[in-house]
Amino acid sequence: MINKLIAAGCLIALTSTPVFAEEAHKAMDASAQKDMTLEFSDVDANKDMKISKEELSAKGRNVAKFKQADINSDGSLNEDEFVAFSQEED
Repeated sequence: MINKLIAAGCLIALTSTPVFAEEAHKAMDASAQKDMTLEFSDVDANKDMKISKEELSAKGRNVAKFKQADINSDGSLNEDEFVAFSQEED
């Protein structure tokens, strides 16, 4: 009887672990996205929802790939461009 309980417990643990891991991963992704959003607002000194090369440089960030990160070539980074830039920078 005890062996059946132990086996059932192991089976439950093994089959539920991927579900918990996936949920933890989703939560981590959401948390990372939130951190990037907070960082975007910290870098966006004039709060115009765009980050200029000067704003990025003022925060000590590497601006060498700024032009490459500026996908729409408007001379600034929107939030999506900034998140992609930050992920490549790490």
